[in-house]
Amino acid sequence: MAEFSVDFYSSAVVPIDLAFGGSVLAKATGFVWRDGKEFFLITNWHNVTVTPRTQIDGTPRSF
Repeated sequence: MAEFSVDFYSSAVVPIDLAFGGSVLAKATGFVWRDGKEFFLITNWHNVTVTPRTQIDGTPRSF
């Protein structure tokens, strides 16, 4: 079995301001994942796509 450990940076929550045109529209969270010398911000899909998973009438959006 491969050895796995959680890096310090991966256990810290990162607050994210979702903004457009200088105005904060919403707040979100994520965490940092480190792979070797690279760092990645991990957050939910809807935070970066600005596309809701449902349509205005509440039905699921198909992709």
